[in-house]
Amino acid sequence: MSAYSVCSFILPVFSTTTMAYAGWRVAFYILGAIELTVALLFPYIVKGSLNLPKSSPALSAGNKSTVSFKMVLRQPIVVLLFVTSFCLNIIQWGVNTWIPTYLSTARNLSLQTLGWVATVPAVGSLIGMYLSGIVVDKLKKSGQEGTIAAISLVLCVVLLYMMYSVKEIGTYALCSTLLSVALSPVNIIKSSILSKKLDSSLIGKATGITNTGGQLAGLIVPTAMGTIMQVTNGAYLGAFLFMMLFGVIGAGALLATKKIKLD
Repeated sequence: MSAYSVCSFILPVFSTTTMAYAGWRVAFYILGAIELTVALLFPYIVKGSLNLPKSSPALSAGNKSTVSFKMVLRQPIVVLLFVTSFCLNIIQWGVNTWIPTYLSTARNLSLQTLGWVATVPAVGSLIGMYLSGIVVDKLKKSGQEGTIAAISLVLCVVLLYMMYSVKEIGTYALCSTLLSVALSPVNIIKSSILSKKLDSSLIGKATGITNTGGQLAGLIVPTAMGTIMQVTNGAYLGAFLFMMLFGVIGAGALLATKKIKLD
């Protein structure tokens, strides 16, 4: 998961600098060329790295899953983590798609300055991912992961309000970095909870369902944020309150996972 943080550190500076000097089309061409290269090489890289035993069930032609999506949806933990992923991604998509506009219009930052400001939270996210992994391993038998993730989301709510309220750009960058750190354990813990609460035969479909919650948030955020901005005549407070609301809902869903047992 730290790969996302590394890209978040490199991409803003690269994109804004390229757009400033060569235009946005050139930035798109370069990024597209990188993705195409990876797409062409990926099958060969994966094929060369696989070392599955010949008796692996994954290689058995007659092996078919008897677990239905209906059976997976009956598990309350799946529904709660679907809600958690939705709420988490409301914040992440909101921060990634609307915060640059907010900084540009409300804080009057230049395009290149935006790129450098965006790299600071990426460092926090990178550190947060590794620290969160260590914490999750330490807590593997305590069952407190849900509580920690919920506290992290509540902290995100506080930091979002501070990001809106603070005046100095340096203080804003600090709050944004701390937000990235606070989001990290939620990303890791919501995945680890599935492996602890569900039978292994359900995890594949359960992961697909819970991740759909996150993708659904990405579908909704642009329209929802745009509508809020239109209704409030361009006041960014409504957009921040929107993200904060779902932070609270997500924290409640995570706390509820503590009481769920496998059905």
